[in-house]
Amino acid sequence: MIGKKMDSSLRLLEIYFRLNNNEKISTKDLTDQYSVSLRTIQRDIEKINSLIEPKIKKDKSSKLLSLDDKTSPLLSVEEELILNILNQACKEQGDEFHNKALNLFAKFKNSLHNTIYNNIDSEEIEDIKYLLAKVENAIYSKNKLTLDYKDKTRTVEPLKLANFQGYWYLVLNDLTDDRIKTFYFKDISNLEVLDEVFIQKDQLIERKLKNAINTYFTPDNEPYEVKLFVSTKKADIFKRKPLSRSQRVIKTYDDGSFDFSVMITNDMEIIPKIQEFIPYLKVIEDDHHAKRINDTIKENISSFL
Repeated sequence: MIGKKMDSSLRLLEIYFRLNNNEKISTKDLTDQYSVSLRTIQRDIEKINSLIEPKIKKDKSSKLLSLDDKTSPLLSVEEELILNILNQACKEQGDEFHNKALNLFAKFKNSLHNTIYNNIDSEEIEDIKYLLAKVENAIYSKNKLTLDYKDKTRTVEPLKLANFQGYWYLVLNDLTDDRIKTFYFKDISNLEVLDEVFIQKDQLIERKLKNAINTYFTPDNEPYEVKLFVSTKKADIFKRKPLSRSQRVIKTYDDGSFDFSVMITNDMEIIPKIQEFIPYLKVIEDDHHAKRINDTIKENISSFL
């Protein structure tokens, strides 16, 4: 199938983003899809490889193009600059062209091997962005770190950078006691990347993190379900922004209120949220988890009064 002509800048971006999204493509497919010659595609690949990591490689047996999975896809300062220049060049081509390019940039960001969980309301990271990148590289390459935290030097296995309620944290395995912990990133000092590599024991850590609500997330604990009711006045809030990816609507009522459930690993993942929305949000199932959570909330209110 022959495709239509595309501006060379956008074609370069699209080829790279497609490959970075784990597509495997032949040069013949590219020539057909972009209606250009084989030599043009070869020049495109050479140009991309001269500008940015990871490099494009061709499999000797299948002849398919893919990205070198041995190279970290994290962007250097120079590479970020190149992307910004490309973005500006696309903008100068007009709004329609630029909007297409912006969609590609969005796909690119989503397809990166990105250990950072982004949040628009994040704290200012200008003073730690290079350290974040350094740690992210260590996570990708599975290098151990040494760092100081709470007046103690530790050797750790970095697992994930996460953003909870706008603040950055490092989820790690602390080799001091071989436990997975969450450290507030700006409280970490004297961080050094070691040559020693590690094998990640908990392969489910990323899936668990996706369901985490706040820093009380306890990955060593088995997740358990909590069922809640939200009244009409606040129902839209929990529809627009679920508590976590595990949120599941159980029953919707005529007035717009509804019952839903979430998976948590620690009562304190949900207790602050219930207290924030009293009397509109409450635990409804009568089991030992619900009783324990309700008793804690009652004690907190009593102590406050």
